[in-house]
Amino acid sequence: MELYRSPKDSRGFTFFRRDTGLTSRFESAAFPGWFLCTVPEADQPLRLSQLPGDASWDHPIMDFYFQQCD
Repeated sequence: MELYRSPKDSRGFTFFRRDTGLTSRFESAAFPGWFLCTVPEADQPLRLSQLPGDASWDHPIMDFYFQQCD
């Protein structure tokens, strides 16, 4: 509840969702221009990367697809 009560502290955990057709991108509220990303390999962490992609990390995935569950 501490993050909820303190907007300044929660900013690092806040992302703006940008829908791009069937996929979404998540831009950091604390660091504009930085997006959540991952790689195709299993069990890899989420990271932040700038567009068009971090040269130190090959082919980051920045577009996420969500499937609705019933």
